[in-house]
Amino acid sequence: MDPILDALIQYVGGKYINLHTPGHKQGCGINPKFREMLGEKSFSFDLTEVPGLDNLHQPQGIIKQAQELAARCFGAGETYFLVNGATAGILASLMAICRPGDYVLVPRHAHRSVWGGMVLTGIRPVYYKPEIHPRWGIPLGISPEDIQDKLFRQNCKAVLILHPTYHGMVSDLKSIVNIAHAHGVTVISDEAHGAHFAFHSRLPVSGMAAGADIAVHGTHKTLGALTQTGMLHVHPTAVGRWDIQQALSIVQTTSPSYLFLASLDAVRSQMQVEGPKLMEEVISIAETVRTKIASIKGIHCLGRELYQYPSLVDYDLTKLVISAVELGLTGYQLAKELRNSYSIEVEMADFTTVLMLITIGDNREIGDKIVKALQDLAERYKDSYLRCRCSRQRVEKMPSLPKVLMSPRDAYFAPKRDIPLQEAVGKVAGEIVAPYPPGIPVVCPGEEITYEIVNYLVAVREQGVVLQASKNSLLNRIRIIEV
Repeated sequence: MDPILDALIQYVGGKYINLHTPGHKQGCGINPKFREMLGEKSFSFDLTEVPGLDNLHQPQGIIKQAQELAARCFGAGETYFLVNGATAGILASLMAICRPGDYVLVPRHAHRSVWGGMVLTGIRPVYYKPEIHPRWGIPLGISPEDIQDKLFRQNCKAVLILHPTYHGMVSDLKSIVNIAHAHGVTVISDEAHGAHFAFHSRLPVSGMAAGADIAVHGTHKTLGALTQTGMLHVHPTAVGRWDIQQALSIVQTTSPSYLFLASLDAVRSQMQVEGPKLMEEVISIAETVRTKIASIKGIHCLGRELYQYPSLVDYDLTKLVISAVELGLTGYQLAKELRNSYSIEVEMADFTTVLMLITIGDNREIGDKIVKALQDLAERYKDSYLRCRCSRQRVEKMPSLPKVLMSPRDAYFAPKRDIPLQEAVGKVAGEIVAPYPPGIPVVCPGEEITYEIVNYLVAVREQGVVLQASKNSLLNRIRIIEV
C-alpha cells in the first residue's frame, strides 16, 4: 500500500485541465531542455493540494495514511514527513519542546540547524564536547557519565544527541536516554545520518528502539528518498506531549513538493518489504571494501579498532572513513585525486580523512572500483610512504569551552564588525569558527574570545586546517559583537 504514490497515479490518469499552481501545468510550460533532461512524465506528478491529495499541514487523507504507515515501519508512535530536510525537524522539535530562556544540552559539534533553532526559540545552550580521535582529529562519542554530570549541574529542558555523528560514530544512546529521563529531560536524537539503522541487527540501535522521545531523519542521506526529504518520529510514549504539527507549519513550506512526499511514501514501502535484505547487501559491500583496504600500505579505514575508545559503543558499518596521511595526502588531496583520476566523488573531506557512504544505491562493482582506485593511488605514492608514516600530523588540543555571555538569539541580532584576530582577546564572538577536523566550533556567537582560543586558531591555521563557517577562511580577521 502506497497511499501518496497511488493517489498521484490516479489523479494524473484523470487528465484534468489544471487551472491552478504550479505554473508549468504538469510540464507543458517547462523549459524544453529541462523537460528533456528529467523526462516529460516526471512533471505530471508535480502537483499541489487539489482534492484527493490531502494537505501536509492538516493531513486527513493520503498523507495521514502514509505517515501512519511510516510510523509503524520505523517503530514510532507518530511520524511527520519533512520537505525542508532534517533541518526542519530539528527546528520544529526545539520550538515545540522549549520556551525562551530554557536550557538545552547540546553537542558542541551539532549541525548548524541546532544553532538556528536556538536563535529562533531564544533557548540557551549547555555544551558538551565529544572525545576526539587522537590521530585523525575527528569527533568520536560522548559518555553517559558526561551527560549525567551536565544534567546535575544545570536544569535542562532537553538533551540533543548526534546518532550517529557525520563520520558514523555512535555513543551509548540507551544509557543516555535512561539518564535523561531520570532527570525528567526530553531526548532528541539527531539521526539525520541514521535513517537506515532500523533495518538490520548489525547496525546501531535506532533512536526509537533506544527510547529517544524524538528522532529526526534525513531520509535522503542514506535511503532512497529525494534530496531535501526527511521524517520526524515521535516515540509511542511521547505522543501528544507537544504540538509538533504547529511547529512544522512554521518551518515547512506551504507549497510542499508532491514528488518529495511521494518519495518518502515510496522509500517506506521499499524498506518495509525489502529493508533487511537490502541492508545485508550494503553491509557486505562496505565490509568487503574495508577488509581489502586493510591490506593497502599507507591507506587506512576505520573499523573495529574504534571499540577501544570509551565514548563509543558502536559505529555505522556503511560509512567508510579513509585516510591516506601516510602517503602524504590530506583528506582534501585524497578527495581531489579520487575525483580527478578515478571519477570517484566522496561525501566529505577534511584535513585527515575522506568519508564515503555505501547505500542501497551501490553494488559490488562500485566497491571493487573503490579498492582498485586506492590500490593504484598507493602504488603511485609509495615513495612517500616511509617518510610520511614517521611524520604524523599533530592534533592540536582544543581550548576549553568559552564563557557564554549572550544567548544565540541576542548574539544573532547584535551589531557586528570585523577586527584582526590578534586583537580579539576579551571580545564577544560574532560568528561560528570551526576548524575542520574536528568540525567542533572553537567559538560561537555570544561567547568570549580568550587567549587560548586565539593561540589555537593561529596554530591550526599554520597547519593548513580549513576553518569552517568563518567568513574569512584564512582567519586573519574575526567578526565580533559590538557591546
